[in-house]
Amino acid sequence: MKYRKINFQEISTEICMITLDDEDTLNALDLEMRKELSNAVLQITNKSYKVLILNGNGKAFSAGGNIESMVGISSALEASKRLDHLHDFILKIRNWKGIVIASIHGNAAGAGLNLALNCDYIIAEYGTKFTQSFSNIGLIPDCGGLWLLPRLVGPIKAKELMLFGKSLTAKDFYELGLINELVSKEERMDRTLKMAEHISNGPTVSYGYIKQMVNDSFDKSLEQTLKEEKLIQGICMNTNDFKEGIDAFLNKRKPVFGKINN
Repeated sequence: MKYRKINFQEISTEICMITLDDEDTLNALDLEMRKELSNAVLQITNKSYKVLILNGNGKAFSAGGNIESMVGISSALEASKRLDHLHDFILKIRNWKGIVIASIHGNAAGAGLNLALNCDYIIAEYGTKFTQSFSNIGLIPDCGGLWLLPRLVGPIKAKELMLFGKSLTAKDFYELGLINELVSKEERMDRTLKMAEHISNGPTVSYGYIKQMVNDSFDKSLEQTLKEEKLIQGICMNTNDFKEGIDAFLNKRKPVFGKINN
C-alpha cells in the first residue's frame, strides 16, 4: 500500500517502521496523515511483526496537530471527528501484542508527543524539545494525554505540564521517567534498530502479556491483577518460549525464542 504522508518500511520479517513524512510541516498530523496511520497500523497488526518503530522524517518527530488544517472548522462535531483516526491508531498499538518503540528527535509537541507516550519504549536525542502545547491555542490535551500523564508523572506534575504548555528538554523528560534512553543524533537510529532487534529476539508471548497487564494495571485492583496473573502465567508456561527458556537455562546457553503466536 502506498502512502503520501507516512512511509512504511519492513526492516525484517519481525520488525517494521512507520515514519511520519511531511517535512515541510515538521510532520504535523493533518487529516490525511491521521488516516494513513490508521490504515498502516491495521496492516501491521494483521501480520506477524514483533516490533513497530514510530519515527519522524526531517527536523522533528512531530510538531503535533496541523493548525492550518483546523482553520474554518464550523462545528464541535466536525472538530471532534478529527480525532477518530488517531484514536484508532492509539488503541490498536496499545492493544497489539507487539512492542512499539518511539524514536524521537527535534520536537515532539501536542498530539505528536502524546502519540509517542502511547508507545512502549522511547528513545530520544539530546536536544529534543517536548511540549504539551494544547493550552497555548485554547485546547485540551488529546490522544490520551489526559489519561496518560497523570498515571506517568502524577496529577500535580501532569497539570503543570498541560496547563502552562512549557517546552521541556529531553533531560527533563528523562528525569521525569518519560524517556527510556537519551542518545546523540548519530546514535539514535542505530540504537533504535538494535533495541528493536533485541526485543524481536525475546519471548514475545510473555512480552505481549507484560505490555497488556501493565497498561491495564492502573484500572484494576490488586485482587483482579493476581487473578489474571494466575491465569496468564499458566498460559505462558504452556508455550514453546517457556520450554526453550528452561532448556537454555539448564544447559547454560542463550535461548532462541519463537514467534508471537507460539
